[in-house]
Amino acid sequence: MTTNIVLPVFVLVCSYWLLCSALGLLANSYDIKINYTRKIGHFSMFLFPGAIYLLFNISNPTDKIIIASLSSVLFFISLASIFRDKLKYLSLSFHAIDRPEDRPFTLVWIFSQTFVGFIVLALFSLL
Repeated sequence: MTTNIVLPVFVLVCSYWLLCSALGLLANSYDIKINYTRKIGHFSMFLFPGAIYLLFNISNPTDKIIIASLSSVLFFISLASIFRDKLKYLSLSFHAIDRPEDRPFTLVWIFSQTFVGFIVLALFSLL
């Protein structure tokens, strides 16, 4: 894997952690509804990669799909209970997306939504 993939993925995963930790803190401290914080996080999964492509001058469609998909998968894996139970910021990140009606399958639901979203975007990029 080349550096034009690794560094953007690293930056994206860190930006997701930062955003979702802040959203989780807002949900915990100010009782902002999880539905809102989750939607902001969900949209960031589709908007942040575009900024990264511009920042790193990435134009290859295959690289774009790999970067967006890999960063999302790594972010969701990092929110598994074995990691979030050890690191407070991951726990806050998870809280930003953990709707009560999705428990105990929160990660399955949000991952499937994101996966379907990427499939739709990939199909539209072929047009």
